[in-house]
Amino acid sequence: ARAAGARVVAVDPDAARRALALELGADSAHGPKDAPAGFDVALELSGAPAAVERAVRDAAIGGTVVLAGSVFDAPPAAFSAESVVRRLLTIRGVHNYRPEHLLIAVRFLERADADLFRGLVGETVDFADAPGALVGPARRGARIGVRP
Repeated sequence: ARAAGARVVAVDPDAARRALALELGADSAHGPKDAPAGFDVALELSGAPAAVERAVRDAAIGGTVVLAGSVFDAPPAAFSAESVVRRLLTIRGVHNYRPEHLLIAVRFLERADADLFRGLVGETVDFADAPGALVGPARRGARIGVRP
């Protein structure tokens, strides 16, 4: 989002993830209790009902709330349909991506500072070992890298 010219405000309850958001280019990072409101676009990536509710509540008039993290069974999120209508909000669900989105992401990574993203990849395994390594979460880092 930052590379596309957006002002990025990260909101996360975890201080380490807020610090990582700043390292990766967020303009500011806040805990849920001190986050500003009035976003034109909110990307909700956790799927936590409280975060979904907050994104809808804090969107600006005419804003768009993109729900990308709600990919697992969770309690329903509660928000006022009247408020959505009166504030002219758009709520959009996004699941996976289309091939052109992957191409855009790969082109972004070709231009990006590799060192900036290196910390997101913890252990790296050979391709032959990938099936066993990808069964559980990474032991360190956000992702497991696979070498050809």
